[in-house]
Amino acid sequence: LEFRISSRKQQIQRSLAEATDLLTLVVESGMSLDEGLLSITERFHNALGDEIGKVLREIRLGRPRMAALENMAEKGGVSDLHHLVESIVQSDQMGVPIARLLRVQATEMRRRQRQTAQERAAQASSRMVFPMVGCIFPVLWIVLLGPAIIQIFKSIH
Repeated sequence: LEFRISSRKQQIQRSLAEATDLLTLVVESGMSLDEGLLSITERFHNALGDEIGKVLREIRLGRPRMAALENMAEKGGVSDLHHLVESIVQSDQMGVPIARLLRVQATEMRRRQRQTAQERAAQASSRMVFPMVGCIFPVLWIVLLGPAIIQIFKSIH
């Protein structure tokens, strides 16, 4: 169950920046936020599309849009999703155009993804030390020292 939860969170995290870009394009073209959310559910057939589909169903059942989005952010457990929803809610409350905000959010998400990837790459080199020492170096020593050891045994006998 833990694996499925973390896998779902990773799916949401990986597709969130692209979905935010799509939402930005839809909103900039003059369509509403709800239409943008609908376009995400049509394009993304993964955990993020499922979650946004749930939001749209809640809206159709009469729940306020911002409350449905906040509910999704709380249940999702993904920090970027939570930041995005907070920004959308604040933008809606203050009457600020949402398209510019979405573009900034998508850029920031990509920056965080790059930073996370760089951190993982840095950790990978330190993780490779033990397999190198345990698997490759013994073989290397056998190849390098094997002939010398054989010569020593031949000279003794």
